[in-house]
Amino acid sequence: MIPELSAIADDAGFGPLVRLKAAQRLLWLRRDLRSRAVLVAHEVAFDEKTPRHVRVIAAGCVAEWSDECREEARALILKLRGR
Repeated sequence: MIPELSAIADDAGFGPLVRLKAAQRLLWLRRDLRSRAVLVAHEVAFDEKTPRHVRVIAAGCVAEWSDECREEARALILKLRGR
């Protein structure tokens, strides 16, 4: 299951929400894969082609999962929400 989820999360051919959900499941199953999950969520959050509501969800995941990227993700959430 882990290799398949990793492949889905890493494959830009899948939609952004599918990739984000795969990253969430990876993190749920294996905490040691946090950095990979953060990377995928960060890519989705900062991809301007991704629908805004998905970007907000992804940025929330980044803020929750990564101390280093938390402020950047919070700023993006505020920007996307028009605040």
